[in-house]
Amino acid sequence: MAKRIRNRTRRYRSRPRRRRTSSAMPILPLLGLGAGLMQPAQLALSGNYMGAIAEAGARYTGYNFQSQKFDFMYALMNGWAPFLAGVAGHYAAQRFGINRYMRKVPMIGKWVSF
Repeated sequence: MAKRIRNRTRRYRSRPRRRRTSSAMPILPLLGLGAGLMQPAQLALSGNYMGAIAEAGARYTGYNFQSQKFDFMYALMNGWAPFLAGVAGHYAAQRFGINRYMRKVPMIGKWVSF
């Protein structure tokens, strides 16, 4: 909006908008990551720590350190597919506005987002 003052045009500057920062944890990608690490966690709880490390590495890199073989499909189906499904679910929840409604839920809305 311009206002004429003594043959000059005064232009009003708009206020800078603040960006919201959220401290909410994205639950769906973390659940996908946890699903990929379920078997290595069970191996570690049973006491097989080297097997757990080898299994976790095989699930996310495709290379099994114990058998020294590379299997891309094993990594894709057991490690990356659950994680990417969680990321896609989080993206869809953002687009559909589910996270915006979750902020209004008492007690958990501040800390949790889907």
